Amino acid sequence: MNRIWKKMLVVVMILGLTFTGPVAYAAQTASSLKELAKIFNEQAMKRSGKFTVNYTGPKKDIKYVTEDDDFSFFFSDVSVQDDPTTSDDADFVVGNLDFSTTKHEYYADGSKLVFKIMYLDTLDQANYVDAQVPGILESLHLDGMSNYEKVKTIHDYVCNLITYTSSEKNIVFTMYGAVK
Repeated sequence: MNRIWKKMLVVVMILGLTFTGPVAYAAQTASSLKELAKIFNEQAMKRSGKFTVNYTGPKKDIKYVTEDDDFSFFFSDVSVQDDPTTSDDADFVVGNLDFSTTKHEYYADGSKLVFKIMYLDTLDQANYVDAQVPGILESLHLDGMSNYEKVKTIHDYVCNLITYTSSEKNIVFTMYGAVK
């Protein structure tokens, strides 16, 4: 199945949704915000709950990452690590960070950045969704449609798929919750 259409389905689902994961520990070193963003993305794709990065770049960068109230590091620096051929990368990761929980934190201990991250879905849940997408796209019979018709068909599918409810609060705002 065409990877572009897989990504489009995931992006459309993210628009209708927003995204808790296992804890892991890893220590790496970064000397620039770009390197730090790449490490963050790699750890988040594995749903690492806790990891540290020794930062050897400018001290002002540490303040930028830890004290910025509008999460610029995540929404600007991390999200630009995007690979347009897949949905499983930085743009997905940033949308899957749970900034609403008090268990989610990141801080500096000298030149060491400590990230304790909460996610809106687990790695198993994300893998489940990835396994379902090809079948969903096949069922939509997109072959032979114009790009507009494909986007509209996927959009309509997602709109018909999602029902907001107060039950199952742990998955209701995830792609897994919609697909499952």
